[in-house]
Amino acid sequence: FPSHDRRAILFGIMYGRGARALARELSSMGIETDEKQCQMIIDGIAKMFPVTWKFLKMNQASAISNGFLATNFGNRRYFSGAEFLQDKEQAKIRREASNSFIQSTVAMLALRAGINLYNFRYRTEIGRRIGYKVLLPIHDAFLIEYPKSLRRDMDAIIKLCMSTKNLIPGTGRGLGIDIEHFQR
Repeated sequence: FPSHDRRAILFGIMYGRGARALARELSSMGIETDEKQCQMIIDGIAKMFPVTWKFLKMNQASAISNGFLATNFGNRRYFSGAEFLQDKEQAKIRREASNSFIQSTVAMLALRAGINLYNFRYRTEIGRRIGYKVLLPIHDAFLIEYPKSLRRDMDAIIKLCMSTKNLIPGTGRGLGIDIEHFQR
C-alpha cells in the first residue's frame, strides 16, 4: 500500500472500523479479502499496540456507561442515553468516542501551542528580536514566517512552544513534532 493508504487503514481500525468495513475499503482499493482476513488484521493490530488498544476500548466503554468522555484537559464529549441504544447505534458512539478523545486532545495542544508561540514572540527578548509571524494555524500545525538565517533558533522555539512546554495534563508528556521548512 502507499503510505497514505496504510495510515488511513490503521487510523480507521484504531477509530473502530470493523472487519466488514475494512473488507469493503480494501476491496475498493482492488485488494480482494474477506471479513475473516480483515478480523485477523484488526486482531493483529490490537496485539501490536496493546496499551493503545486498551486505552481506546476503555474510552469506548466510558462513553457508553457514563454517557460522556473526559479528556486530560477536562473537556467532555457527551453521549447522553448511550446505554439505552441498540448495538448498531452504540457501535457508532464507540467509534466517535475513540476519535473524539484523540482529536479533542490534539485540538487543545494546538490551541496551547498557538498561545505559547504568541507569548514567546511578544513576551521574550529573542522572540521580539526574531520577529517571526504565525501566518496560519492548520489543524495541528502552524505556518510560520521567519528569516532563513534564524532556522535553528526557530526550530528550538517551535519545539519549546509546541512540545516541551505543552504537556498533556497528568502524563508529563507532550507530542513529538515534525518541522518542515519551505522557502518562498
